[in-house]
Amino acid sequence: MITLVRCDDRLIHGQCVTTIIPKNGIKRVVAIDEYTATTPMMKKVFLAAAPKGVRVHVATMEEAVPMLERSLADDVPTLVLMRFPELYEQVLEKVPNMPKEYNIANAPPADGRVQIASACYLSQEQIASVKRMADAGVHIYFNLIPSQPTTEWDSIKSKY
Repeated sequence: MITLVRCDDRLIHGQCVTTIIPKNGIKRVVAIDEYTATTPMMKKVFLAAAPKGVRVHVATMEEAVPMLERSLADDVPTLVLMRFPELYEQVLEKVPNMPKEYNIANAPPADGRVQIASACYLSQEQIASVKRMADAGVHIYFNLIPSQPTTEWDSIKSKY
């Protein structure tokens, strides 16, 4: 069962390990990131970052699809992580039964990005992807950690 789908530039990190995973009872993490999945040292670091008792898979998009399909069919609470919002749009095309709920957390500032919410800066291409997903019925919200306020896409979309 996929419990949470989250966009976070940092993938697995301290807040994820100490807050997100325990709060959601996560027992498996599927991190979709081409660079991390294909860079042995980075993959090793991320695999070691998870708390005890949580299985972590770092995968390319191609590798992730069957993992996501299996996760939808079983009862293991699963967190799906990716670095960029538009990756979830790709996931939804390949695995249409994915949850229609998307938590966008951390996306750091960079050239051409605009601030959408606390700790979240998106490019125009990423904003366009968010709009398409929302128009297709995906509930999109911005929240770094559960104890902080949530910003709903529906409440700010008219600005973009």
